[in-house]
Amino acid sequence: MENSTVLSRNPELLESILDQEVVLMSIERGCYYGMEKTAARIWKLLEQPKTRGDLLQALVQEYDAPQELIAKDMDIFLQRMNDNGIVSFS
Repeated sequence: MENSTVLSRNPELLESILDQEVVLMSIERGCYYGMEKTAARIWKLLEQPKTRGDLLQALVQEYDAPQELIAKDMDIFLQRMNDNGIVSFS
């Protein structure tokens, strides 16, 4: 994934906040997804579409970890979200 890749939420998902967890429901797939901590933060940051580079920079500023590690973990998570129809790449 390139830094210029634009990441967007799936607008068809229903969202609810329970305590500090984000719960998403896909009517289409009949699935629920729960996100806490960093996953919930990524979801929040994607309220508006963002490039991969902008998302990475936001996370690097917030978390005390090497950029390479954040990028690797973020890409794995985003790919999983894409595979489940939660976000899309363009």
